[in-house]
Amino acid sequence: MASTMFQTSHSFGNDGTGLVLIDQRSIFMCAAGTRASSAQPAIIIETGSSGTSSGWIAVQRLLSAFSLAVSYDRAGYGKSKTPGESPTASQPLTATKRCEELTKLLECDRADKFPDGWPTLLADASYFDVVGLEKNRVLSYEEWAELKKNDEGNEPTVALEEASMKASTDKVNEKVAGKQAFGDGRLSVIFANESVEMRKGYDWGVEHGNSTAEAREALRKRLEDMAEVDEKGQRAHLSMSSHSKFVYAEGDARTQSVQVVNPQLIVDEVRWVLEGARRD
Repeated sequence: MASTMFQTSHSFGNDGTGLVLIDQRSIFMCAAGTRASSAQPAIIIETGSSGTSSGWIAVQRLLSAFSLAVSYDRAGYGKSKTPGESPTASQPLTATKRCEELTKLLECDRADKFPDGWPTLLADASYFDVVGLEKNRVLSYEEWAELKKNDEGNEPTVALEEASMKASTDKVNEKVAGKQAFGDGRLSVIFANESVEMRKGYDWGVEHGNSTAEAREALRKRLEDMAEVDEKGQRAHLSMSSHSKFVYAEGDARTQSVQVVNPQLIVDEVRWVLEGARRD
């Protein structure tokens, strides 16, 4: 699989990074590690909304010790952004588009958003400081700086994705409804309970009197059942395999950026999945 991807690339350096041209978009990719044999699965790291591959560098480094691990920046994010070009509504960044994008790379439940005013609770404070990522990160200073640099200017892409998130995700879910897409292959779902992180932001805003009473109340109500609703949505993924398990992140790893704080948790679950593939 690795050779196929590199044959379709335009420029790859000795560090395993480079660009692949897909639908006139340059997609940044990074490969690390090797496969013991052609039968060993490679590991593909796909980031979530607003995230870039630089946030997963610690996970990829650990994975590369025993497998080929490939990460990439989705169109419009990080190093897959075209200089001077902003995403537009004519370039829908839907769940379907994400599936198509990943497929081409391999070949070459909650609907409501957070209240619009919630970021104002932080005022001038750093989100990374408030929720503890700055203190708890395992990335080096250089890797952390790279992550923050690649996160800059992603807001237009995030807005486009959020605008079509529910409709496009529903469309994809309909296609797999009632199907065990992974058969009896192992599937591990890590629940990192993002509500813990969001609660820190809320408490900070209340303590410092930031934002408006309306914004604080909107986030307070969102947090009332956020953990319960999010866990239910994550557990829905378990039905995609007859051999799945649900893992709770603990302590500082209860964050949407668990890969920055406790990459070993993710690596342990990947190893568990791969062990099942080898036994098959």
